[in-house]
Amino acid sequence: MKIVLVLLLLFANLAQAQSQAEAQQARLRAMQQAQQAQQARDRGQTQQNQAGAEQAGTTQSAPISAQDRVQQAHAQAQQAQAQAAEQANQARSALARAQQAVAQAEQARAQAQQNPANVALVRQAQIASQRAQQAQQEAAHHHNLAQQAQARAAQALAAVEALKTSNLAMKPLTVSFRSYHNKYFVNEGNGGASSTVNANRDNPGPWETMALGKLGQGCIKTNDQVAIQTGGGYYWRGYGDGNLMANSTAVGPEERFFLVNHTRQGCLENNDIISLRGAYNKYVVAEGDGRANANRDAIGPWEQIMVIFH
Repeated sequence: MKIVLVLLLLFANLAQAQSQAEAQQARLRAMQQAQQAQQARDRGQTQQNQAGAEQAGTTQSAPISAQDRVQQAHAQAQQAQAQAAEQANQARSALARAQQAVAQAEQARAQAQQNPANVALVRQAQIASQRAQQAQQEAAHHHNLAQQAQARAAQALAAVEALKTSNLAMKPLTVSFRSYHNKYFVNEGNGGASSTVNANRDNPGPWETMALGKLGQGCIKTNDQVAIQTGGGYYWRGYGDGNLMANSTAVGPEERFFLVNHTRQGCLENNDIISLRGAYNKYVVAEGDGRANANRDAIGPWEQIMVIFH
């Protein structure tokens, strides 16, 4: 019986020491995650302030650097949330092991009390039980801290995601369009009274660079209405006969296009694949001979366009 009690006490002490060490590690990790979550939230606020400052300073060119910073803050917030969730799981496991150590220590104490003559063994069992209970309390506290850090990381991620969809995240984007045929759309002459839109350039230059702007608040998402403006200040126009020109000086019904994002439901991002539907319910198409029109009834490969951010 004495040997059994000694073994139980030894095992309980080892488990209690392990639980204390794990609880300490969990506490440190929880504090670290709480710091990271706060930093992610602060970065999100900083990005909002910077994006707002850039928005106030420009009306035509897109603050891509601000958008890039918002995307970076979003990625960091996602990472912080994932790390906080992992640390919460580890703290939960440490708590479970501490609870097991308490049960084992209590078992050893109960058996030791059956032989009260062995005062030293009874005392050791009582001390082991108290220490195991203390380790359990510490593990529970650190598990709570880890859960709080996880909640703060989730709040930081939600704040940055809200920023991505806010009007501050984006002004008209400076983009180029690349066709299914790996050719860039071009505004001949950089726009003008007789400027046609083609899709026959190998590389983007000034004529292949344009501003893509949402007609409304927030970032550009699928099914939003957009307008496309050349570097020369003219807008794309889809005519009723299917012609696509870059010759309008203002946005009217024929200069409005519904954007369909085939890549994501959220905010438009670099290299997303889109389609554009004009006023007459016709899609923009890059013809195999390098011309561009707005005369297709449905979306196929030639009606899909890659958006390249600048």
